Amino acid sequence: SLNSITPATSGSLALGIFCAGARGPQGRFDGFASAVGCKGAAADDDEALGDCDLIVEATTEVMDVKRAVFARLDAVAREDAILASNTSGLSITQMGRSTGRPERVLGLHFFNPASVMRLVEVIAGEDTSPEATQAAVDLVTRIGKTPVRVAECPGFLVNRVIVRALTEAYRRAAETGAD
Repeated sequence: SLNSITPATSGSLALGIFCAGARGPQGRFDGFASAVGCKGAAADDDEALGDCDLIVEATTEVMDVKRAVFARLDAVAREDAILASNTSGLSITQMGRSTGRPERVLGLHFFNPASVMRLVEVIAGEDTSPEATQAAVDLVTRIGKTPVRVAECPGFLVNRVIVRALTEAYRRAAETGAD
């Protein structure tokens, strides 16, 4: 279970990565699995995900696609599995409400490259249970990353800060005539 994972035993976590895209699922999974130190299999085969404790969705940043994926994952995942999205800013609540288990849906935003970047945003949607959120925070800590709990809001935390910083930099550059 998620609560028994430690850096030394993280290989016991049944981790599923559901991803699709131009680069294909295997390349994305290899980097992610390496970053989190877990064993598992990238899956676009629904049956392969049935025994996972945690499934992280990593599809294109289009809400209709994500909702369809979460509805599909809900149908094949164990009842106690946590479903997570690696989204950088879309609504976790909307994704969760496309399932029958919105209390077990959350965001796990790993920054690129995941093998190097330590920060992971743990995003609870409006319906995410405190227990699921804490399990995710504990997992992120146990795999040697730094979890940051984030309330669902546009851009979450890091993207909101980056946008404001860049806006200020561009404003200042325009004021001073810098290139």
